[in-house]
Amino acid sequence: MGLSLRRATLEMFVIVGSILLAFGLDAGWDAHQRQADAEDLLTDLLAEFEETATELERAVVRNQEVITAATEILAQLTRSPANPEVAASTLAKLILVPTTDPRRGNLDALVASGDFGLVSLRHLRGSLADWPAALRDLQEEELDARVFVQTTLIPFLANAVELQPIFAWRLAATPSNRGVTDIDGTELSDDPMIRLPSDRQFSNLVATRRYLSQFTVSNAGTVQEELEAIVRALREAVTN
Repeated sequence: MGLSLRRATLEMFVIVGSILLAFGLDAGWDAHQRQADAEDLLTDLLAEFEETATELERAVVRNQEVITAATEILAQLTRSPANPEVAASTLAKLILVPTTDPRRGNLDALVASGDFGLVSLRHLRGSLADWPAALRDLQEEELDARVFVQTTLIPFLANAVELQPIFAWRLAATPSNRGVTDIDGTELSDDPMIRLPSDRQFSNLVATRRYLSQFTVSNAGTVQEELEAIVRALREAVTN
């Protein structure tokens, strides 16, 4: 009977040991898989945010072009109030509305899952969680500019100048077709001078358009600082 008891005890320990070993192997595999998932996520996020940095810089440059064009138009209205003229390409920049619309699939998936534990750096977790709100604020400013241009500035111009050459240059200034062709695919060579409205309303509209872009560029600077910090932290996380 004593032998049977020892055998039963041994078998029990073997069974328990096997179960604990299985649990340990499963836990080890889960930890390994989670680490692999975290590395993949960080790599994908880094690529995504680097693209966002390029997209934001492009929008800032285009807004600065709007500011330059508006300043030139206002100066021309002051210099030649009786016969103000600017090139069609300059006036076209006034109705450009640069936008920031970066790819966000990986970040959106992370936010939706709520599994920020995959990101080991605490300050990076906070920055990633706050980023959608910062980007949304900037996009709302861009939307304000678009609404102003579409509902106020363009209708005013439509009653005051010939829009065809302006829109031809506006199309040619798009990122995919910048300075290359007209809407029908022909090469743009002429940049006709457009006679500007000389009334106070037009000056106010141009000044408002300039202000909207200046405001966007100013706030984009703050957003760029946040973005650069996120990219640095992601690079650190990926390399470590």
